[in-house]
Amino acid sequence: MEAVLISAGKSSRMGQDKALMISNGELWGISIIRKLLLVCEKVIVVLGHHKNEIESALVSNLTDIELKSTLFVENINHENGMFSSIQFGFSFVKKGQASFFHVIDQPFISKELYINLNKKWSQIIENGLDYHYIQPTYNNKKGHPIIFSPNSINKIVEADSNSNLKIVMDSLINGDYLITDDSTILHNINSKDELNKEFR
Repeated sequence: MEAVLISAGKSSRMGQDKALMISNGELWGISIIRKLLLVCEKVIVVLGHHKNEIESALVSNLTDIELKSTLFVENINHENGMFSSIQFGFSFVKKGQASFFHVIDQPFISKELYINLNKKWSQIIENGLDYHYIQPTYNNKKGHPIIFSPNSINKIVEADSNSNLKIVMDSLINGDYLITDDSTILHNINSKDELNKEFR
């Protein structure tokens, strides 16, 4: 299992790079990477805007062991939109590997959610089932992160660059869902107001 973490945007609504926001004494980027590394062999971090500053800060806060399992890549076309970063990031996933898809604006998801998603995926593989993805749900609402199968990753990478993840997922007929009581799977923190609401 690998993971693609998207942190390439300008974070204009937040007013500062979300990867470098600090909550509970830890950078958002570091918090997400560490939770992903609980269940993933490698985390591919897709950078774009302020690439050097973000990479430098994250590298200096990761341990040597964590760094060996973290790959930083730059999407020079990040201004073309998130889907370009998604396609770029998934192009680095090892052939035949499933992968988490994660965005930088969801730093508060519980460790248990990652573990449970990975466990469900392992059960699917053990039972020889052919699912394209697993997506968590809270109160019947779909959230993130999502695990994509190797075949689904290929379809995402090969999709038209003018497409988007929703269009590709709509073409993936066979998905499974993990019901969770972790409402943060629905919370994309894009502004200071949204961050304040998270702690009310």
